[in-house]
Amino acid sequence: MSRRPYMQLFVSDYLGDTMHLSTEQHGAYLLLLMSMWNAGGELPDDDRKLAHITRLSVKKWKAHRPDMKALFDVGDGVWQSARMTKELQKVESQSQSRSSAGAKGARAKALKTNKPDKANAQAGLKHTRYQIPDSSSLCSEPHGRAREPGLFGEAPPKKIEPSPQQLTAWFNRFWDDWPNKVGRKAAVDAFGKAIKRGASAENIIAGVGRYKRDKPPDRQWLNPATFLNQERWNDEPSSQPTQPTARQSSNPVQSGLGSAIERLGGSARFSAPSADAGRIIDAEPNAGSVQRLTVSGNGRTGG
Repeated sequence: MSRRPYMQLFVSDYLGDTMHLSTEQHGAYLLLLMSMWNAGGELPDDDRKLAHITRLSVKKWKAHRPDMKALFDVGDGVWQSARMTKELQKVESQSQSRSSAGAKGARAKALKTNKPDKANAQAGLKHTRYQIPDSSSLCSEPHGRAREPGLFGEAPPKKIEPSPQQLTAWFNRFWDDWPNKVGRKAAVDAFGKAIKRGASAENIIAGVGRYKRDKPPDRQWLNPATFLNQERWNDEPSSQPTQPTARQSSNPVQSGLGSAIERLGGSARFSAPSADAGRIIDAEPNAGSVQRLTVSGNGRTGG
């Protein structure tokens, strides 16, 4: 069984080399790569065996063989990959280095804890009939497969920066949704910085939708750069309805009359509705031209 429990897949390189493949060919190619990795870097140039590896009939495999062959180094009766050979050598080197470091660490720990017998046993394994497992084997996978670097998170994956084309596409989606299109250059800079800080383009765009939906009508639109710099896509505005202010009324007739009186330079106060006369409005105009208005139930007024 292979001692290589994982195989790195360089996604960008893979997609760049395989854009011409069909879905079935993608599956065949990946199966060939994984089988080659487990086999130590090469596969026999045998159509029946390769068809079996790719889960294809021999006839269908032969139809796909030219496209598959172009992705490998084929010669001397075997299929190989220069990139895979390089990665295999790197993994083997790292595995040997870690195994050696683990053995040295175990011996140093044994000496430090005053257990020279175990330390001497580690140093003189070649002179004994029985071997004491080193520290790397104590942390091994089932069936004796040693843990490889990075498999359990020892080395965190590198953050993949979006390409300029991808960043531009994301920003264009943001800009198309933004209602108040001002300060594009500043917005482009702020958008790029937000992505570098770890923000998701999808979250930003979704936040724009919430902002357009929840913005109070009496407030101006934010500058897009301000929205991005302040990370306003994370805002969660209250869902409580806004209470009418002193100058606003929930009754449309009262609101319209009140506004008309104020434009004349006066002020208006609305009383509770009476049983027979509708609603009473007391007006106090500057010029004294309006004394009292009565609003009937059908909306007609009288003075």
